[in-house]
Amino acid sequence: MKPIQNLPQKVLVLRDTKVTEEVSCRMAESVQVIISRIEKIEKELEELKLELLKLQAKKEEAEIIPEEEYQELTRKAEELKNNPSKGLEADEAIKELLG
Repeated sequence: MKPIQNLPQKVLVLRDTKVTEEVSCRMAESVQVIISRIEKIEKELEELKLELLKLQAKKEEAEIIPEEEYQELTRKAEELKNNPSKGLEADEAIKELLG
């Protein structure tokens, strides 16, 4: 930055400090805007990933399992229905499935 003729050094330092603070403030705002955009993109990608998983699940044929396994799954489902604290919340289950 060029010094302005005939201004005391103290004024120049104050002016430079103010400019530096303004630049820092603008940079912080820019960084925050970029971070916000990244978070928005990440959220959208997660939503798209879930949509793709749903489409894939619809596309796959149903698996036929033995009666014994079906009864075991039914028993576990009933147990979790009656004792929800033993299970996972939906978000936790999705995260675990997505690994």
